[in-house]
Formats: sequence, C-alpha cells, structure tokens
Amino acid sequence: MLSILGQLSNPLLPLAIQARNTPSTIVKLLSSLTSVPKMGCGSSKDRDVDLTDLAPNRPGQPGQDYEHDVDLTPDNLEDALQLMASYITGRRRELSIVVVGGVVSTMLLRTRDSTQDIDFFSEQLSREDAKLLMEASQHVRQQLTDPRLGSGWFNNMTTFFINSRIRAQLVAEGLAQNAVVFQSPGLTLLAAPWAYQFCAKVHRMAGGGRKGHDAGDAAGYLYQFLTSQNMQTISADEIGQLLERYQIQGIDRSGLLEAFQAINEAFAARYGNANPIVQ
Repeated sequence: MLSILGQLSNPLLPLAIQARNTPSTIVKLLSSLTSVPKMGCGSSKDRDVDLTDLAPNRPGQPGQDYEHDVDLTPDNLEDALQLMASYITGRRRELSIVVVGGVVSTMLLRTRDSTQDIDFFSEQLSREDAKLLMEASQHVRQQLTDPRLGSGWFNNMTTFFINSRIRAQLVAEGLAQNAVVFQSPGLTLLAAPWAYQFCAKVHRMAGGGRKGHDAGDAAGYLYQFLTSQNMQTISADEIGQLLERYQIQGIDRSGLLEAFQAINEAFAARYGNANPIVQ
C-alpha cells in the first residue's frame, strides 16, 4: 500500500500506478470494455447531448430552488419510477439511463434504507428524449404527493462533476455491466460501473466529506466488483489504476488510509470476512 500512498501525498501529481506482478484482472476487465457500442435514440448527430442544459439548477446558481430532503424508500422509488415509465411509454419511447449512488444502494444493493434523490447521467440520449425524461420527472412530482418529492428528486447534477469523456466511458461500461436497478416498459435504470462508484466513494471519504452511509455503500460496490471479477481482495495499487482511469485525483494520503480502514470494517460487518479486503 505504501507505493500508492507516497504518490498520492501530492494531489497535483498524476498517479503512476504499478500493477501486481501477475496479470491484473482489472486491466483485463477495463480493456474488454473499450469497444462497447453506443445505444440510444435519435441520429448520431443528436447523441452525446450535454445534459447540463437540462439540469434542474446549476450548482451555486443565484436563487436556485433545488431541494431533495425527502427520504425515499425502495417502495417510494418504485412508485415514482413506475409513474415515470408510464409517462414515457405514453409518448411511445423507451429510454435507458445510467444511475449512480443512493438509488443503486437503496433499490438494488439494499445497503441502506433510503436515499434523497436519483442521480443519473447519459451521453446516449437525443435532445428530444432528454427533455422527455425531465418532463416525466416533473409529471411524477405533480402526481405523487406522499411523499412530496423535492424539485431535485430526479436530477443529473452529477454531470457537472464528471469530465464529458469520462461520462461517455461510464455509460458504455454501465451498459456492458447491465446491472438493472429498475426496469419497466418505457424506462430502464442501469447501475454505473461498480469500480467507478467505489472509487467515487473512496474519493469523498478520503477528502473529509464522508457521510454515515458512505463506508457501507463503498463496501457494497466493492463486493459487486470483486464478485464480477472472481477476486478475493484488491490492492491499493489496483485501486490506483482505477482512480487513474476515471481521472479521480486530489486524494489526501491520511484520508485514504482512514477510508480503507472504514471500508474494510463495513465489508466485514456486512459480508462476514474478517480479513482486510482492501490491502
């Protein structure tokens, strides 16, 4: 672990990761995803739409009305998404998007009881379909009164924090992974790549912005990734490879150690493995 920690001590330096001596299963996985074909609606010139134009509000925008402080259980999310899917079906469309974070942990992994919103992104939608998606989310907000949904219950604010090239990559990997969070005629939600979601949690935990559910979420994402690759553990160097691939930088050295410890403890508590998983 010391090699990667030394490199991360200066957040301005790029990661220079040394893989294990044996061929890395992570390298094999990532190379297998580089030629995934795009899926979506509309002509090729309509794809790769910048959905930041359709976000409810931009971060820090003066006077923004963006609240999502209602705790949404799996049942709440199911009801809301069913209404949304019906609205889209009524327009004779079928949309697929990639989701990240709380909705994945709450609906699919069940590592926590609720989330406050659904975070999505996509580089595959035509502008027409992107607008339809947001119209459908507002329709649900008008129809569903218990619980009363906040204006940002379904949002793509995460788009602002992911490089456009990485977004396209994440969508392709999410489609290839095909971990279905929700599916009904009209709408499919697929989990973002397990490796990316794990790295994003590591980044937040190491940066001092940790929330109470982060370690459990990270353990859940890591379990799914290790299982998919038939791996028992993951080294700090292999995590470094993933961080580099997703261009996640600026990680504090001491914070990284604390994050790894918390993830190991959460992993042991949920999956019953007493040995460190992150090594």
